[in-house]
Amino acid sequence: MTLNLLLTSRQAVYLSGDFRLTYRREKRSITDVTVQKLIPVGRYDWNALVSFSGIAQTSSGFKVDRWIVKNVNAGNWDESVDDFVDRLTSSDTWLRDFSDRDRKLTICICGFHGKRPFAICLSSFEKFGGLLSNGPRRRLVRTGLKPKEPHLFVFGMRDALEKDTRSHLRSLIRDRQQDHVDVMRQISSANSDAAQNSEYISPECVVGHLLPVGTGEVTPYGIEDGTEYMPGFIIEHLAATGVTGLEVRVGNDGKPLKPRWKGMTLKSEYVEGRGKLMAQAHVFANVAKPIGDTSKVDGTAAFWKIAGENEPKKVSVTVNWPEGRKKVPRTPPPKLRNR
Repeated sequence: MTLNLLLTSRQAVYLSGDFRLTYRREKRSITDVTVQKLIPVGRYDWNALVSFSGIAQTSSGFKVDRWIVKNVNAGNWDESVDDFVDRLTSSDTWLRDFSDRDRKLTICICGFHGKRPFAICLSSFEKFGGLLSNGPRRRLVRTGLKPKEPHLFVFGMRDALEKDTRSHLRSLIRDRQQDHVDVMRQISSANSDAAQNSEYISPECVVGHLLPVGTGEVTPYGIEDGTEYMPGFIIEHLAATGVTGLEVRVGNDGKPLKPRWKGMTLKSEYVEGRGKLMAQAHVFANVAKPIGDTSKVDGTAAFWKIAGENEPKKVSVTVNWPEGRKKVPRTPPPKLRNR
């Protein structure tokens, strides 16, 4: 199982996912940082965060996080939210292969369409605020909402999150002046506390937030410095710009250091008549430079910078818009289709 914490409001959305995988048939639970349960999605008219809990592998043995990444990176940048969600419901084709006891899967999607927040739950056994009736279904049931007031939703091992922690998280999302980075840290702390109450939750987690102005961040928490950590969706993002690998740094002992992804920021902006610019900046530790030819990928540009001891924590990047950029038609906002 796992734990997903979803906080929504008009001002921001937050989503978390841990790293615990449970294999019922093998009767074991492990923490696997190679499995990323929180994945950002960027399109011309909307940005979202996607997380999942429940089944770790499809019936054919394909990891669910890789299956989601495959569906995220479909190459259709102007698709609507509903088209993306409909593609995720294709899991119905393999979900029915599991027994009722094991057929538990929840996919959370939250974000902003323009400046309008939305949240969608696809699940075989739960919904916003509770469980589905009649036990696990053979298909994913969709429930959605467009948050007008602050909300906290807990998916997965919901009973592991104590009442006082729930109240504290609700107070954070009600604060219109909240420090978004601090809220992310406190969500990670709530996940860590919940891990003390359930063997099915890892204290390590990833937390992301998005804002209606088109900005956001995704940050891992609890990953030890000596751990190699390179999420699959990061590799996919780099490959989309022509980066085929990363040259790692060498330690004082002459041995290669372990590369570690430390987080990302994202920015999207729609310019009338020219379309949408999407920028993603990743921070890596123990990486010397990227490998590949980024000049061969149309419509993208990659840059990198090695930070020294006295480098500032923030870097500003100015992008010159190309003339004659294709104008992309707006997609409709997600429908509140509950089925």
